[in-house]
Amino acid sequence: MAPGSGQTQPVAGSGGAHAGAGAGGAGAGAGAGTTAVSTPRDSGVPTVVPKTCPAGTEKAADGGCEVPPPACNDPSKITCGCDLSGTFLAHTVTQLHWDAVPVVGQVGIAAGKATLQSWGAWTFKQDGNLVHASARGCGGEVPEICSPLLSEAYAQGLPDSVWESPAIPAEAWELMLDTSGPVPKLAGGPHASFFGMRLKDGLDPLGPFPNAHTDPNIVWTDDDGDMAPATTSVVRPPGGTSTVCNYPFAFVPVEQVLGGARASKIRGGARAIQTIAMTLDSCDLLHGTLTALSSDGRAQGCVLSTGAECTPAEVNFIDSQPQTQHIDSASFVLTRVPSLPTSCAAVRAATFPP
Repeated sequence: MAPGSGQTQPVAGSGGAHAGAGAGGAGAGAGAGTTAVSTPRDSGVPTVVPKTCPAGTEKAADGGCEVPPPACNDPSKITCGCDLSGTFLAHTVTQLHWDAVPVVGQVGIAAGKATLQSWGAWTFKQDGNLVHASARGCGGEVPEICSPLLSEAYAQGLPDSVWESPAIPAEAWELMLDTSGPVPKLAGGPHASFFGMRLKDGLDPLGPFPNAHTDPNIVWTDDDGDMAPATTSVVRPPGGTSTVCNYPFAFVPVEQVLGGARASKIRGGARAIQTIAMTLDSCDLLHGTLTALSSDGRAQGCVLSTGAECTPAEVNFIDSQPQTQHIDSASFVLTRVPSLPTSCAAVRAATFPP
């Protein structure tokens, strides 16, 4: 991902489900039943009608005897049928890489890769095999980008404090439960998650992504609650050295001129189109994967290191940078909690099973 490009925040986690089919119980045993032969008036074929069924069996719908399914009295087991309506915390690990960006025959941005963590909280309401899920992000790690051309590094993201804002939107998912196999599964998508922007009403949220920040089909949304359009990503200021390339951190260039203006904040929006697939390990624990079908962003504006607002030309420079980020994989774990934590800090500090 080029410095200053729209930053897509992966959806943290996934949904919950209810699984299994409940069954009545009976004991075990064997024996010989007593039968009588009768001939129904509408049929000339004799039918065996049990007077009593042997111990450990019960009367079947066809009039015979059958061994009933095993007792299922433990609601914590998925084979008994869970109701996973409630609250879950999510921890996601995302593997991504980005391509090199050449500048006048040199490497402006080096190719790289990163493993990033993100967190979230989900609530679920189940209606049969349909699970209505609501997901709210609680922050995550950001990659470090290196420029061999300028011998400096860049990193940008939302401060942890922003995720406490009530303005942070919740994403609504519709998930389907499949209990036909030995292990219950839950799946959803393709689903479009927006942050800092959306498409104009009437447009397909899964449709073509705008190719410029000036596209009239973009509606900028103040999803971080800072009273400015889009969401404001803060660039790591000078001071300190990247652990990836040992270059010093710097503000992001906003023009292709050595010694030119730099941005300390970048406003933008993003869309990620994803599918979710997961399995139920128990009624309180799910593991799964997110598959990214696309990940795109646009820059709406920026603030210079001097505190001044960026010019239209400087915003265009940021928005026109190649978006070369590729999400290779994303795995997550969901764990049930009795109630929603009071803060995103508590979500990020939670302990998650491997």
